[in-house]
Amino acid sequence: NSSNSNRNSKSDTSSPWSSLAWAARDTSKPGRERNDGHECWVVQSNARAAQELISTIAESAPKGESFDLTKKKVAKAAQEMMMNDFLKAVEILNGGCVPKVTYSIGHRWSAAFPGVTDVKKQCEHYFDKERQFVACGDYMGSLTGRIEGAYLSGMSAVSCVVNSVTSVVVD
Repeated sequence: NSSNSNRNSKSDTSSPWSSLAWAARDTSKPGRERNDGHECWVVQSNARAAQELISTIAESAPKGESFDLTKKKVAKAAQEMMMNDFLKAVEILNGGCVPKVTYSIGHRWSAAFPGVTDVKKQCEHYFDKERQFVACGDYMGSLTGRIEGAYLSGMSAVSCVVNSVTSVVVD
């Protein structure tokens, strides 16, 4: 959420892993277990750290540099920043033990931080009965930018549509 992102921003020097918004142990999910003893983690930066990284690289890019080259630079810098902060967190949270990293990759996920307004935060979905239109997603509700937010928004939208259809049938 936005308060978490602001608290864990790159500018916040009180946290040794200041760029991290969240981390998920992918191999703990059902059906994603591994038999080789390795673990897979997915980490995402907070919006402020991502914006600072993108701005820094864009400002230092030579005039006329291709978008693809800039995108590759951002991915490499993001990978380095996120690995550095993630390993700091693992070291602290795991009593100084940091497992060997066998593979890592950076990716610029441009839809990771949806534009959110206060109105969208207050609504889990949007429903226009007259136009028979419903909108939902991770850009609405209190958990913006998270899969949980998309799920809750979708469930809220479904409930509204079902109630709307049910009230038409009953009326």
